[in-house]
Amino acid sequence: MNIIVIGRRGQRPYRLDITLKQAGWAAMMAMGSLFLGAISLGYWLGESQGNSETDTLATIASLKESIDRQKAQLVEKEAQHQQALDALARELGRLQARSVRMDELALRLADAADFDLTDLNRELAGTPGTGSGPLEAAKPLAVDEFRQYVAELGQRLQRQEEQLSILGTRMQAELRDAQFVPHGRPVQSGWLSSLYGKRVDPISGKTARHGGLDFSGHMGTSVQAVADGVVIWSGPRYGYGNLVEIDHGNGYVTRYAHNRKNLVKVGERVRRGQPIAEMGKSGRATGPHVHFEILFNNRRLNPRPFLG
Repeated sequence: MNIIVIGRRGQRPYRLDITLKQAGWAAMMAMGSLFLGAISLGYWLGESQGNSETDTLATIASLKESIDRQKAQLVEKEAQHQQALDALARELGRLQARSVRMDELALRLADAADFDLTDLNRELAGTPGTGSGPLEAAKPLAVDEFRQYVAELGQRLQRQEEQLSILGTRMQAELRDAQFVPHGRPVQSGWLSSLYGKRVDPISGKTARHGGLDFSGHMGTSVQAVADGVVIWSGPRYGYGNLVEIDHGNGYVTRYAHNRKNLVKVGERVRRGQPIAEMGKSGRATGPHVHFEILFNNRRLNPRPFLG
């Protein structure tokens, strides 16, 4: 077989003489090279595909493990959250029990002060008592339920705070007013020797109206104020001898007469039970005693009901 090879322009062509045997060997070598190349390519593709599947499976396993860890962490967090919520629910239950006790205390205080809580609650418009039952121990408390309980307890505590504030203010006013109302005996020792009303005057021997009570005792016995007030008279007065007169600021005035010595001055503030004089027999008196009068809006009252 003759093969003519043409080179570049200007060069002379040359001829190759190949025998049939040589051509056959060349063809066989070319086919062998192609076969080996195909085998190598297939092996390479197989290896590449095998590595890709292995990597994919490893990635999937890693992701699954990560998801399992996250799920476990989520379950743990939910358990911790529920434990915290249960603890708050138990504290809420204790607060509700204290709120119930506060209601009972308010009822007792109102009863002692003779107050009607129904009327008191009408003053708390917009803050009705809602309250709630006890928490169910067998059922975990959900977040929404917990918020509802907290809101209801907040309203209840606000009502109780305002209720007790009003009740306390009224009781303080009642107590303050009571301090200015005559109550009790002007002496701690001694005895009642003359009553209020008509009697035979021990000096004149004639019937006369006695405007107070007489308490007899030993000379110098302490005479005490029967209510808070301001001294408006301290000194001699006709018929009374040494007199202490106290204005209690609510229409009430008390008088303590025939004293041996007055211990307070005009304008001085005095308290219930404070010594204001010493028992004597000054003025129209036959012996040591204190003449005790109570006036309300300038009218004499029988002191007997005020003795307690």
